[in-house]
Amino acid sequence: MSRWAGPIEDDRWEARTRINARRALRLGWARYLAKFDWQVMATLTFDPRRCEHPGEAHASRETFWWCGLASRLCRRPVGWAYAVEGGGGGWLHAHALLAGCPENLWPAISGAWSARNGRIDLRMVDDREGAAHYLCKSIGPNGEVVLSDTISRHRRAAGAG
Repeated sequence: MSRWAGPIEDDRWEARTRINARRALRLGWARYLAKFDWQVMATLTFDPRRCEHPGEAHASRETFWWCGLASRLCRRPVGWAYAVEGGGGGWLHAHALLAGCPENLWPAISGAWSARNGRIDLRMVDDREGAAHYLCKSIGPNGEVVLSDTISRHRRAAGAG
């Protein structure tokens, strides 16, 4: 039977291994998402004239709709992942990564979001890891990252840059 040896010294307590669960969640998601062949990153914002302060569930539904539309317009299984993020003053927006969506269709998918919700910014992904970390930087309060059911088709080959 072991006996309590007395109080733990403060310096040992300070050196303990600590894991910030929110940071670990973001890093885990980013490492996983960096394994896919992302081509474009979208930042999707809401125009207050079209949607007055959307909640996280509404922002997620609209982003899900848009990602599905991108796949339908491309007429192929587009891989995608998105996360809803809080903005300044509590204003929500979303970041989405797309794989398998040809650049010539970007104007059509941009127009669909703009007409329905607000502003969209599409950027070519030249750094998969950086894009994955950016998407995960401020995962919403519920920690949700949403993935397409076709994402596995867009995984990078082992050893690919």
